[in-house]
Amino acid sequence: MNEVIVISVCEKVVKTNKLCGYEFHFRGFFKGEKINKINVRTRETFSIGEEYLLFLEIEDVLSLSLNTKLIQSTELKKISFPN
Repeated sequence: MNEVIVISVCEKVVKTNKLCGYEFHFRGFFKGEKINKINVRTRETFSIGEEYLLFLEIEDVLSLSLNTKLIQSTELKKISFPN
């Protein structure tokens, strides 16, 4: 099982035949393949425009999209560090 940890901004809700979840911002490369977005399959609710720390299971890479399944998430602003 391939897993990855990502910090990203939730951009929009995605509902297609294959996916019910959210699209997250990402520009770069993953294992040598160019990626323009991360699709996260989940039943959880995310807020558009908020940043999240995501623990994801990788399903595949298709059409510049990293398709994943959510394992765990935390809204970034809810993480606190001691002074």
